[in-house]
Amino acid sequence: MWPMLDGKRVLDLGCGNGLYTGELARRGAVAIGVDFHRESLRRGKQQQQAGRGRCYFVCAQADALPFREGAFDMAISVEVLTHIAPQPRSEIMRSVCRLLKERGRVYYSLHNRLRMSLGRWVRLRPAQEMYPTSNLDVWPMQPMAARAALAACAMHLVAPIRFMNYHSRFSYQYYNAHPLLGRLIVAMEEAICRLPLLRRLAITFLIVAEKDGSTTGRRVGSQ
Repeated sequence: MWPMLDGKRVLDLGCGNGLYTGELARRGAVAIGVDFHRESLRRGKQQQQAGRGRCYFVCAQADALPFREGAFDMAISVEVLTHIAPQPRSEIMRSVCRLLKERGRVYYSLHNRLRMSLGRWVRLRPAQEMYPTSNLDVWPMQPMAARAALAACAMHLVAPIRFMNYHSRFSYQYYNAHPLLGRLIVAMEEAICRLPLLRRLAITFLIVAEKDGSTTGRRVGSQ
């Protein structure tokens, strides 16, 4: 889904050990990965030295990004923003928008509130605003709420919301360890994400938006 990235400056917010930062660099971008976890950034730098291309790593908090306005052509954030409470998350979204050039794009992967609520409903318990986990707390979002949050940042959707990720234990490491089973899971998920009702049961969804160049934003299209 990414456009041509040759020479584009791309922010990877919450980059971890640089899995996506390295992929962006391999596709021609000048990729800047940001994370607050120094050990993850150290591993990312080691992978860069092994030939990942033009990628750089910055240790910073998401609410204090040390970049000038209009510095980036694109930003991505994969399953990061829903580990942040709603109010600071909205501020971070606005901050990322300011860092983008006009018509710059964001690719946000967010946890789906419906999927997380189902686990509570089947146990006859009410849904929660926040779900504690063994790793990080999760504040899931509804796709409509994510779209509204981006509209408030003067951004509009440029692609339909994409639902994805149906197997909670399926990961990049799992795929590498079990390639045949991994391919089967990928094929099953690709089929499910095309079914009108079942696709909305995804663990996460991807929302892609573009900066308007205005201060108020404009009405965005439907899913």
